[in-house]
Amino acid sequence: MSEATAARGFSLVAAIGATAFSAAAFGVQMPLVSLTLDDWGLTAAEIGVFTLAATASTLVMTPLVPMMLAQVSVRLAMGGACAAMAACFALFDALRSIEAWFVLRLFMGLALTVIFIAGEAWILERKPARGGGFVLGVYASTLAGAIALGGFVVAWLGHAGAPVIWAGAGLAFIALLPLALPGPGLTAPDAESARPAALLRRIGAAPIIMLAPLAMGAIETAAYTLLPVYARRIGFDDQIAAYTIAACGLGNLLLQPAIGWAADRVGARATLLACALAGAVLPATIAFAGGAASTFLALIFVYSGLVTGLYTIGLLSLSARFSGRELASANAAYALAYGIGGVIGPAAAGAAFSGAGPVGFMAALAAMAGGYLLVAAIAPRPRAAD
Repeated sequence: MSEATAARGFSLVAAIGATAFSAAAFGVQMPLVSLTLDDWGLTAAEIGVFTLAATASTLVMTPLVPMMLAQVSVRLAMGGACAAMAACFALFDALRSIEAWFVLRLFMGLALTVIFIAGEAWILERKPARGGGFVLGVYASTLAGAIALGGFVVAWLGHAGAPVIWAGAGLAFIALLPLALPGPGLTAPDAESARPAALLRRIGAAPIIMLAPLAMGAIETAAYTLLPVYARRIGFDDQIAAYTIAACGLGNLLLQPAIGWAADRVGARATLLACALAGAVLPATIAFAGGAASTFLALIFVYSGLVTGLYTIGLLSLSARFSGRELASANAAYALAYGIGGVIGPAAAGAAFSGAGPVGFMAALAAMAGGYLLVAAIAPRPRAAD
């Protein structure tokens, strides 16, 4: 193994490791906050405001991350954000009030935005030219497993009391350790590429690529929000309803490396179209699959794993279109598209669910993937980076 290859390997381990441990801390934070707020007597709608506020903080912070990366190294930016996450967890324990937790949730959303955008851009720049799809699949799988780990921590320790809070802080602190590994960092964006307006130029330069995270953000947030309700409405008990989220997580965890491997062999565009086709067809299969819980959960496993390929392989297309100093702002634009989809998706799917029942919900999921499939199939092939 050459010295350059080893250095690149260390960089990938640092970027993936720091992002993964941060994702595990995020996996602790999600049920911790929602269950605690429920204990405090907030309604589901009021708890939803917390989630919406966190999403809003992400959309606000996203255009600012390239500016930060133009001023400080990627390790310093991610390290500061990990430390901020750990501090927020510590303050969760010290400041047990609705108002304080609302503010802390906002700050945690800002920190996570820095970690994910900077970490993904770093991974995209340092992945190998051959086998890059498989590396991104491993990254997506690791991320899904890390978030699931956070959920298991809460299930093991319970959501009440200090131990689970400090476990979240510990995971955020451990995320700092991989950043000490050697290897090249991320190429800093220049002043022009770091400006918020550069995000719009990146979207304009690669609109079809940016539609992939928009569709995925809409589908994923709608599915995670409403699949348990869907399971109830079609006659399953609460245990099966809860297992729908586990099935989604397992699909994301186990299928992404295979999807990345396929992209390395047949190309990113063909793989994206196949994932979109699955996302358009499988909801109808789920809707008319009958009443066996095992069949229902197996279909959700396959559906979630395949449709998540839109995000994973979209990243591969992004790294083929942009490089060097453009990459940080391009990945920020990619994340912004995902965030916008995350706002639109649950509202649209919820309206379809309310208006047409469970079939309307599945039709909405199919339409989100089908819309992307139609546009991507008829669009000209994207050109390589200038």
